[in-house]
Amino acid sequence: MMPDANQLLLLAVAVGLLHVIVFALVMRWSDAAGSPPAGESGFSSLAGREGDAGAERSDNDSRSVTGEPVGPSLDTDEATVRCPACGAENEAAYQYCRLCVSQLHGGAGGAADGSSPTSDRMGR
Repeated sequence: MMPDANQLLLLAVAVGLLHVIVFALVMRWSDAAGSPPAGESGFSSLAGREGDAGAERSDNDSRSVTGEPVGPSLDTDEATVRCPACGAENEAAYQYCRLCVSQLHGGAGGAADGSSPTSDRMGR
């Protein structure tokens, strides 16, 4: 016995609905696994987590815990300047670090002592 057109249409709609339900469940599960716990979001959720093995770096250290240079390298033939705060390479014309926004050169805004403009305004 061959199914008629109405039965085929009903079967196609059922299969399509099943696909939509499976897709919605997969998206819900993948979103729940990738998001921070309830009540934690933004920077505060990242600040509470331990970094690489929980090791600390001094402000004068220009390398990461593993000894590798900090931040992505610059693909430039021009002179570069290392940030005194985080050690990232920056183009010589930059006034502020491209990673941590610390001032690179001494000047009217303050010395390049590793303090960031934000911490200067907050009195730290």
